[in-house]
Amino acid sequence: MRIEFSINKKKYSVKSEDLPASITLNTFIRDHAELFGTNRGVYSCLTLLNVCHGWEIVTIEGLGNRLDGYHPLQERLAHFNGTQCGYCSPGFIMQMYSLLEGSKGRITSKEIENSFGGNLCRCTGYRPILDTMKSFASNCEYDFVDVDIEDLKICPKVGKVCDRKCKIPKMVKFNGDRTWYHPHSLPEVFDILDNIQDRHYMLVAGNTAQGVYRSSGVEVYIDVNNVTELRSYDVGDVVELGGNMPLTEVMRVLENASKLDGFEYFRGLLKHLDLVASVQIRNLGTIAGNLMMKHEHNEFASDIFVMLLTVDARLVVANNSSQVKMTLLEFLDFDMARHVIVKIILPQWDKDTTLHGAYKILPRAQHAHAFVNAGFLFSVSGGKIRSSKIVFGGINSRFNESIATVDFFKGRNLFDPKTFEQALNILDTELQLDWVLPAPSPEYRQPLKDAIRIEDISYYEDSDDDFVDLEEELPNEKRFSKTKRIRGHFELGLQFHLSIESNTTVCIPREDGLFLYSSTQYMDLVQTSITNALNLPDNRIEIEVRRTGGSFGSRISRCNHVAVGCALASWLSNRPVRFVQTIENNMRISGKRFACIADYTVTVDEQGRIQSYTLNFYEDMGFSTNESPIDDFTIPAVPNCYNKTSSWQINGNNVITDAPSNSWFRAPGTLEGIAMTENVMEHIAWEVKMDPVDVRYNNIPDDSYMKKLLPDFIKQIRIPSTTQGHKCFQ
Repeated sequence: MRIEFSINKKKYSVKSEDLPASITLNTFIRDHAELFGTNRGVYSCLTLLNVCHGWEIVTIEGLGNRLDGYHPLQERLAHFNGTQCGYCSPGFIMQMYSLLEGSKGRITSKEIENSFGGNLCRCTGYRPILDTMKSFASNCEYDFVDVDIEDLKICPKVGKVCDRKCKIPKMVKFNGDRTWYHPHSLPEVFDILDNIQDRHYMLVAGNTAQGVYRSSGVEVYIDVNNVTELRSYDVGDVVELGGNMPLTEVMRVLENASKLDGFEYFRGLLKHLDLVASVQIRNLGTIAGNLMMKHEHNEFASDIFVMLLTVDARLVVANNSSQVKMTLLEFLDFDMARHVIVKIILPQWDKDTTLHGAYKILPRAQHAHAFVNAGFLFSVSGGKIRSSKIVFGGINSRFNESIATVDFFKGRNLFDPKTFEQALNILDTELQLDWVLPAPSPEYRQPLKDAIRIEDISYYEDSDDDFVDLEEELPNEKRFSKTKRIRGHFELGLQFHLSIESNTTVCIPREDGLFLYSSTQYMDLVQTSITNALNLPDNRIEIEVRRTGGSFGSRISRCNHVAVGCALASWLSNRPVRFVQTIENNMRISGKRFACIADYTVTVDEQGRIQSYTLNFYEDMGFSTNESPIDDFTIPAVPNCYNKTSSWQINGNNVITDAPSNSWFRAPGTLEGIAMTENVMEHIAWEVKMDPVDVRYNNIPDDSYMKKLLPDFIKQIRIPSTTQGHKCFQ
C-alpha cells in the first residue's frame, strides 16, 4: 500500500514497507524531502506520516524562497527586523500563515497576540516579531500595508470539489508486524478493535499526547480523523461534543452556544480553555485524547477533566455491543480496552442561581501544564447552597473532588464569613499532596493550593481622574536615624541550557588536513582543541564560520566537544562527517547555569533605603573554573539599577565540585547577580511593610534614567488601581 500526499505542490508516494509505521511528518520532511526549514521542534514532530494521506502540505520553502520570490509574511518579518539567528522564523511565519488561512484574513491584533504561545524565540524578545504579525491584522494600527490580506494565497483545497482521488486505504501493513487502519465510520473502528485480538493498539487523532507521555510498543495504529460520528456536535437542551473534536473546534462551538440561556457558563470554560497548551496544540489535540491521558495517568492535572467534572458533564463510551453514559469519576475506573469516547454531554445551568469559576496556576501565561487547577460550581437558592462541586487537579492521583467540603456547604450560606472559614479548614484537611515527577514538589505546590481558593474578583470604577504619579505618593526625602537589620539566605539552582539549535559540526578531510564548518563564536578555540586532540599543527585545520546570530554563550566553548568528536571521526575514517545532536544530548553536554548560594545582611531605614549591604555568595563551577563569571559579570551585576555605595560589600567565591564543568548561555553571571539583589529588595519590602515597587524606587539614584522610567511604567500598567482593588478585597 502507498501513502500519497504533496509537499509544496510536489507529489510523494510512499510504500508502507519502506518506512517505519511510527515515522512522523517532521522526519519525512527533513530526512526524505530534505526541506530543512521545518525545524524538529515544531508540531509536525507529533503528526504521524500515515495520517497525511491526501494532504497538501506547505512548508516554509514552499511559501517563498529566493528563486521564486518571498511571501509577504517573510518580507514583512525582514522589514521589521524580526529575525536574528533565524532559527525560529519559519515556525512564526508558518503559524501566522495558518492563522490567516483559517480566518480568511479576518483576524484581530488581540487574536494574533494570543496565538503564539507555542513558538519560542531566544534572540529578539518577541517585540519585532509580534509587530510583524500584527501588521496583518484586520484592525492593523500601522500606516502601511504592503499587501491586502484578501490577496494572500489561500490553500488550493478550499472550495475544491472532492474527486475521490485522495481516498485513504483502509489498511496499511509495515515491516515489524505493525499495521495502520483508516476507518471512516464508528462501526469500522469497533470491527477493527474486535479483530486485532490482544495486540497493543493506539487510536490516532492529533497525537499531541506524545508530547506529554511517550507510548511504546504500539503494534496497531487506528486513524480516527475521518470518523464523522466522532467529530460532530449538537446544540439543544444539552450540548453534545464529538470525542474527536479538536479543542479549537470545541472552543468555537462553546463560544456560539454561550449566547444561549443555560449555557452562559461556557464563557468561563472558554477562558480556561484558552490557557490549555497553545493554539497549535489545540488545533490538533482532541477532547477525548486529553481525557484518555487523564485515564491512563491519573496524576495528570488535566484542565479538560477538571472543567467537565465541575459542570457535571457526562461521557458516552461505546464498544461494538453497548453504549454507556457515565460521570467523569466513573470514567477513571472504567476499563477502556476496545472502547471509544463517542461524545461529551454538557448540561444547562441557570445563570441566576449558579456560581461557576475555573482556575489554573501555571508557570507562565501560555503553553504550560497546570501546577494546580480547580473548578467551583455552586447552585444557590435563597442565599443557601443547594448543591456544589469543588474539583481540584494536581493534588494527588486519586483526589479529584472535595466531598467533605461539599457536604459541609449544603444548606449553608456561602457568604457567611464563619461558614467560609470553616469550609477552608475542612478543605485544607482534604488536600493531601503527593509527588509524581515531573510535577513540582509538594512543598512548592502547598501554597498554590491555598492561593487557588481565593476568588478572582476584578474591580472596575469609572473615573476620569488622572492616575496619581508615583513620585507624588512617595514621602518627602528624609534620612531616618532608625534602621532595621535584615538577614537572609538565597539559593538559585542549576539550570539546563536550552539552545534551540544544537551545537553541530561538519568536517571534510582534505589532502593537507581537515576543513570544518562549526557552529562556534570562537574559531581559534575550536582549532586549538582539535590540534591538541589529533596532535596536528594549526595550519592543518581550516575552519569556516558563517554569521552566528543569536548564538549566546553556548557557542563559546561547548561547541569544542562536538567539533573534536566530529574531527576525530573524520580523521580516522577519512570520510566527511556531520555531527548532529538531539536537543536532550545538547543539554547534557553543554553543562548548566551556575548554581548559586548566597547569605546577606542588609540594614535599611524606615523607607526601605539600604544603609549597608553585605553579600557573600558561592557559585558551583563543576570541576573547572575555566568559565567563572564571578569577577567579570556576577559582581558587577549585583547593584543592578540601585544606588551602590561604599557600604556595599560583595564577595563572590568559586566552588570546585566533582560535577561536570558548568558554563554560561544567556546573561552569563548577570542573572545570578540581579536575582540576588532583587530577592533582597523583596525581603526588605516584607520586613518594612512597604510596596516592593516603592522600596525599589527609593533605592534608585536620582540621576538614573530608571527614576523616571519606573513611575511611567507603573502608570501604564495600572498598578495603583489594581493594588487598590486588592486592598478592598482583602
